[in-house]
Amino acid sequence: DEKAEKARQQFAKAELVVAVVAAPEQSEKVPEIEQILSAGAVCLSLLNAALASGWGANWLSGWMAHDREFLTEGLDLAAFEFVAGFIHIGSETIAPPERPRPDLDLKTTWIDS
Repeated sequence: DEKAEKARQQFAKAELVVAVVAAPEQSEKVPEIEQILSAGAVCLSLLNAALASGWGANWLSGWMAHDREFLTEGLDLAAFEFVAGFIHIGSETIAPPERPRPDLDLKTTWIDS
């Protein structure tokens, strides 16, 4: 109940929320992974466009993006479709708090050629 209320508040407070839906299809020309990664690219592009236009924006997923009941009944998605992200866009009232970030030195390998 607490998780559901927190999620409801996130959507209720947002001026606009765009659900980016990935709907990969069998294709000889475009592999499924490229279709899925393209949905993530849409999320980032929409987020960057909103921020560059002066809006406050955030890319969230949360349990709603992975809950089949919510996806099928709430968003009427087919079994093969899923939410790549919810892009919240609106007037920024406060700066978002900084979140823990991975240590890039531990995640990055540079190869000298």
